Amino acid sequence: MLKEAISTGATVEEAKENACKELGVETYDDRIDFEIIELPAKKVLGLFGGNS
Repeated sequence: MLKEAISTGATVEEAKENACKELGVETYDDRIDFEIIELPAKKVLGLFGGNS
């Protein structure tokens, strides 16, 4: 059975963890595939640009 979740987070790891929680999986292993649609952008000096 194929299950799918779309999740966001401040980091890629946080987004993966949120997706696993949404699917009811405690941890991810080789059987889980992730597709990263958009990477978080880093801000310059913490002030300009980037995603909040």
